[in-house]
Amino acid sequence: MAPTPPARPAPPAAPKPQPQLNEVFVGFKIGNDGKDADTALTITLTFPNKIIFAQSSGTFGEFESHGSYGNYNIPIVGSTPFLYNQGCSLTISIDPVGHDTWNFDCDLWLMFPGGINRQYNFTGHTLNQNVRSNTFQIPPV
Repeated sequence: MAPTPPARPAPPAAPKPQPQLNEVFVGFKIGNDGKDADTALTITLTFPNKIIFAQSSGTFGEFESHGSYGNYNIPIVGSTPFLYNQGCSLTISIDPVGHDTWNFDCDLWLMFPGGINRQYNFTGHTLNQNVRSNTFQIPPV
């Protein structure tokens, strides 16, 4: 009688699909120096390959010292979906008219279907006419 061949292992289960981002919100808490009303602000989220997937620009009005501003909905752009487990970068940029110094903390919410979200807080940052942007890394999960 011939020996029985060993059983083949079961194929690995298909990976569970990751939810796609459906909303982005950003808020600011202002330190002892606010943003002038005429200073333009750009909020950009990019994939690691630098392709933009969410962005908003405008003056957003004056941000007075010690105030809280937002939560601003940042429109999702492009056709490549951002998935829950991906990393990305958040860049906050200003274009002041003359001199402007802005001290702030930034809150970021990445919202996914089913009440799933990722929240981040970046504290103690300053932008001005000499340092116009700051990029924050968001690691994959």
